[in-house]
Parts: sequence; C-alpha cells; structure tokens
Amino acid sequence: MLVCAKGTRNLEATGVPLGLFCSSPYGVQKVQLEPGECLLLYTDGLTEARNKSNEEYGISRLAKTVGERYRAPAQDIVGVCLNDLRAFLSGASKTDDLAIMAVRRVS
Repeated sequence: MLVCAKGTRNLEATGVPLGLFCSSPYGVQKVQLEPGECLLLYTDGLTEARNKSNEEYGISRLAKTVGERYRAPAQDIVGVCLNDLRAFLSGASKTDDLAIMAVRRVS
C-alpha cells in the first residue's frame, strides 16, 4: 500500500505469496516514492484478522488508519497498525501469522 498526502493506493500482487512455492515467477512493478511517501507492506494476517463478531479487519480499515497518519515516521505507522488491530480484535485471538513493514522516503 502506498501512503501519501493524497491518500492511499493499493499495489496489487504480481504473483503468489512470497515463499509459498520455490519456483514461482513474479512480475515486476516499479513504484517511485516521492519525498514523504510511505510504502506499507503487510501479510494477510493483518487484513484478514477477524474479531469476536467474525468481522474482517479489511483493507479499507487499514487504508483509513494509515491514511489519517501518513506523516508519522515509518516505525510509528507500524505501531499504529498494531494498536488499531489490537483494538479491533478486542481480545479475539489472531489466527494467522502477521508481518508489517513500513518504509518512508525522507528526501
């Protein structure tokens, strides 16, 4: 997901999940980060997490959460995602692995 002052933009996958199959081909997608823009990488353990009401966290919620804090440092963006997920789950257990990484272009 690309996060900037104009909002967020989903970057679609170019192959199967990384590491799923040893010989899987992947397409190349180039993205030029402008100063201040942030690239958010995450596994489906974030967006497909479900709360006690069986509601999915979802890409829309993630986009809203990070979009509201697009100026925060990259490490804070990760913390915001984890805190919002924790609040969303309200004590429900995670059922999948979870990885989140944020990279911001400073200049």
